[in-house]
Amino acid sequence: MHWCRLCVEIMPIAAATVGSGLCRRLPSALEIGWSGLFRPNTVSLRCSVAARAAPFLLAGLAVAVLAATPLSSASVLGLGSFLSGMALLAVVDMEWGIVPDLVSLPLIGAGLVAAGVGASVLSFRAAFIGLVVGWLCGKAMQWLAGRFSRSAGVGAVFGGGDVKLLALVGSWLGGAAGYAALVLAVVALWATQRILQGAFHPRRYDAVPLGPYLFVATTGIAAAWPSLEGGIP
Repeated sequence: MHWCRLCVEIMPIAAATVGSGLCRRLPSALEIGWSGLFRPNTVSLRCSVAARAAPFLLAGLAVAVLAATPLSSASVLGLGSFLSGMALLAVVDMEWGIVPDLVSLPLIGAGLVAAGVGASVLSFRAAFIGLVVGWLCGKAMQWLAGRFSRSAGVGAVFGGGDVKLLALVGSWLGGAAGYAALVLAVVALWATQRILQGAFHPRRYDAVPLGPYLFVATTGIAAAWPSLEGGIP
């Protein structure tokens, strides 16, 4: 029975994994017919197949952990769908440097719907507040990053896509989780870049995608959710 439940709850991850091979072609294909949904792309990091598959494998591992906890099947299924969507956004952001509205906005709405029908770890009120708090945290960070980038004479370091990702995390896990994910992601990005620049002197790009770091931080928070007694104080 446990294995049957686990297989059902991993179905969203399996479906997303099948589509992961299309991630590299997805943005350019949609830009042709849905030009208003994407901003012009100027950077492709040319991710390997392993790099594109890794987020989906990590999401699947988190769902496997959650399936073994007292969380309801509906909540685990909802979190699995959320994490698979976050994995897709992380891969697209890592590959193209964009967070498409076509994926992120429906996921935000799905977080509210899931909370309303009991397929989330949050109530509808908590999910709505989390969405607003996540969006506000993102806009505040965007403003601070904008002032820094102008004073340093560099390009934008925190875009609108990152704001949407924080709103997405808030709608599924709450505002406190969104704030915690932001702090963890920024620290991890800074530490990783310092290590890589010191060891390998990699090629510099105008912006380093924050989406993959937000995804890893969010996945860790989601996997640890039961031990947090339902949330982050």
